[in-house]
Amino acid sequence: MSSEHYRQAAILAAFVEKVRQAENNCGETLVQKAAYVMKELFGLPLGDEFRIHYYGPFSFELRDRLASMEADDIVRVRPREMGVTYEIGDRFSQLRARFAADIEAASRAIEFTAERLGSLGVKKLEPLTTALYVTRELPGASTQVRARRLREIKQHIAEPEAIQAVETIDRWRSEVAQP
Repeated sequence: MSSEHYRQAAILAAFVEKVRQAENNCGETLVQKAAYVMKELFGLPLGDEFRIHYYGPFSFELRDRLASMEADDIVRVRPREMGVTYEIGDRFSQLRARFAADIEAASRAIEFTAERLGSLGVKKLEPLTTALYVTRELPGASTQVRARRLREIKQHIAEPEAIQAVETIDRWRSEVAQP
């Protein structure tokens, strides 16, 4: 694997570590949504391509990266009542040392995303990350236009929830823009 693969794996594993330190579960859906937020909101160099899937933005490349990270013991999967949760593997300490500067550069994105998404389930993650997706798709569009587009993509999301998700994304974008 390339150095870039391991750099991105280090950032993702640091996110898993942050979520687990807060005693939250960290399944694949959370990692998928967090990677999307860190990439799109903070511009982190996570190379995976995302598209709309069952629960919002999803990357098949990221799914493969997570499997590779598991095979390399960077992360581990632990069964839990409703699925699995990622935990840090033994080899993460090597990546943490090797890519310390990259993890530090990503620390604001990791902390922000872990704090805002770490305790959320799929039902909350889906509208938020889809709202970010439509905001990126329709820059400068009004809240109503973006909420309507969100509902075109995810018809089961009620209008008030779509509006709230778009407004939340706008707040987050304002927070991220502040130094």
